[in-house]
Amino acid sequence: MNKNNKKQNSSNSLAIGMFTGMSIGMSIGMLIGAVTNDIGLWLPVGMSIGMSAGMIIGTLSDRNK
Repeated sequence: MNKNNKKQNSSNSLAIGMFTGMSIGMSIGMLIGAVTNDIGLWLPVGMSIGMSAGMIIGTLSDRNK
């Protein structure tokens, strides 16, 4: 595997992790927002936390490869 393929695979796993984390975070944020009647606050908070968690997961899964 050359450098470009390795870098592209690393980028793909990070992007997939961020997308997955963002999706889960948005779902949790909407759920909390609906319960507290403040979706405008909790949707971006959940999305931010989810993207951060997804970035960490993507980085860790890339190290294991």
